[in-house]
Amino acid sequence: MKVTALDIITATQGLGELMGMALPIALSFKLARLAKAITAEAKTIYDERNKLIEKYGTKNDKGVAEIAPNTPAMEAFNADVTILFSQEVTLDLEPVALPATIDVKPATLIAAIPFVTFPA
Repeated sequence: MKVTALDIITATQGLGELMGMALPIALSFKLARLAKAITAEAKTIYDERNKLIEKYGTKNDKGVAEIAPNTPAMEAFNADVTILFSQEVTLDLEPVALPATIDVKPATLIAAIPFVTFPA
């Protein structure tokens, strides 16, 4: 499966919500395996984003890098994050089919696309 880094970041919340539901064990297991793989990829993406914050930010009095809004540094950071989030990632995963009977918020389903499929 080919997705973008942004797909991965977006899906982590939706998959987390699905994982919190009472689901049949086979479906729960598939979602858990999917979430584990996606979480590992998301960590890599967040680590790279944090490197950009360190690169473009300045340390505050607590030693935490911050980027001031409306600055050239923020513009450069946003440009690099856009590039990062547009990177294509190939995952050895298949989408998990959700049953038509699942009672879940549309926003949760949308966030989990393309990692889940569901009946129309």
